[in-house]
Amino acid sequence: MWKRIDRLALALLALLALFMSVQPDARAQQVTIPTTVTHLIVTNSTGKSVTMGVVLPPSGQDDGCTTNVNDLRMAKLEIGLTGKKTTGPQPVIQFGPTTNGYFKLKARTSYEMVSVMANPVTGNNENCLQGLIISFGQFNQCPTQPTTNNPPQAFPPGGLFSPGPKMPNGVCAFEPTLNLPGTINGGSTTGAAVNEACDITCVNGANAYLELFINSPQTPQPPTSAALPWTYDANGSIGVGQSFSTKNSWVKVEPTGTTGCDDNCVLPGSNPPTDRPGIQPYGCSQCNIPSDPDPPCQNLGIGDQYCSAQNGLPPNKGCSFNRSPQTLNSITQQFGGTVGINYLGKAKPPNTCP
Repeated sequence: MWKRIDRLALALLALLALFMSVQPDARAQQVTIPTTVTHLIVTNSTGKSVTMGVVLPPSGQDDGCTTNVNDLRMAKLEIGLTGKKTTGPQPVIQFGPTTNGYFKLKARTSYEMVSVMANPVTGNNENCLQGLIISFGQFNQCPTQPTTNNPPQAFPPGGLFSPGPKMPNGVCAFEPTLNLPGTINGGSTTGAAVNEACDITCVNGANAYLELFINSPQTPQPPTSAALPWTYDANGSIGVGQSFSTKNSWVKVEPTGTTGCDDNCVLPGSNPPTDRPGIQPYGCSQCNIPSDPDPPCQNLGIGDQYCSAQNGLPPNKGCSFNRSPQTLNSITQQFGGTVGINYLGKAKPPNTCP
């Protein structure tokens, strides 16, 4: 269930992110991420370590938005006697193509993910993170049932992702797109992305409980203008200084002809029924269409959709948070604040559908 997030905890994460500077390695010149861009926090709240998987788009990015996981760093955030400190940033480890990587998150630890790739046009380190797919315990993928001959993609022997057990209910993911310059080769084009966005997608199923949180920045000092609000659903808004969080739930995927169920379509306790903000249910490539025209996990001998988001919007609307740039500001001050994902543990569907 979504809730207004604990302001003290979120303010702490925002403060830690605010003064962050990144040293990629001993040979590289120090790279300072501007304090005014949107910061991405990844947290493991459980008592055990978990491996995060990251997949980037292979092409089509805005200027300075990486397609190579070797440009990504994870800086552990800690609190010492004198306040904020960070440990030396560690690289995301490439696995297979340069678009795929992983990183082991320690128990009860938060990290800031940053890109050390500069915008080749402006020369600035703008921390553009476009089209990321972040999952936990396995790469984002459809369910694999015991009758399926294709096992989950796994890391090599001794690796950190589960190589053995099937993923019977699929794998969910966090999808952030942050700090876009809105240009390709220095010019604004119809192919350039402009708006920030984020969501939790259960379109391929759910193996974990995740919490997405958003913290909009406070009102800046003139002449800088305030960042525009994050928006969601029909009239949801996360404005200046406000915070918000939302969680996904379980999916129980069954073979074709057997009843399965999805707990991600309706916010528990809502009356009239409404959706879980920013959550894309299983099989819903178009969010709120009850009979999806192209569910991603079709033709696998399993149920490919059980319900759709109950947001009351026109077809294929909703299921994400979005924010337009404040174009009155310089490129590194058009967004700001904190966006994060919190791993809460393995999803546990019921033995039988309710």
